[in-house]
Amino acid sequence: MKNKFISWLSFLTVLSLIVQSCRNDYLQDQHETYNNSSQFRPTSKTISLEESKHKLVLKTELQKAKGNLQEVKTNVSSKTIDYANGVSIDTDNVTYIEYGPSFHTYTFNLVRENAPEDAPLENLVLSSKL
Repeated sequence: MKNKFISWLSFLTVLSLIVQSCRNDYLQDQHETYNNSSQFRPTSKTISLEESKHKLVLKTELQKAKGNLQEVKTNVSSKTIDYANGVSIDTDNVTYIEYGPSFHTYTFNLVRENAPEDAPLENLVLSSKL
């Protein structure tokens, strides 16, 4: 009876040590993964074009985009949209998103003259990889 109790107690002790040691390894790996992922979080802020770090490059790209917009006519829901008539690019409120040191995007709002209240939101997104 005593031998059976001692063997049962030793079995439970060994089993609890195995379970405890596996649990600690798992939590340690989770903590390391969380610490490494913080360096890849995107940051965003609203700026004007004049405050941009890449102002000269953006101005040339915006000129290209304006030229392309004047040529574009699309058919959406059986309606032809002519972007040459009254569409401008808002450069005062630009959303700048930086994802790490080598990738960033600039989001510009496209504003239409005489747009209805329920008009869809239109954006121009320029991205760069340094």
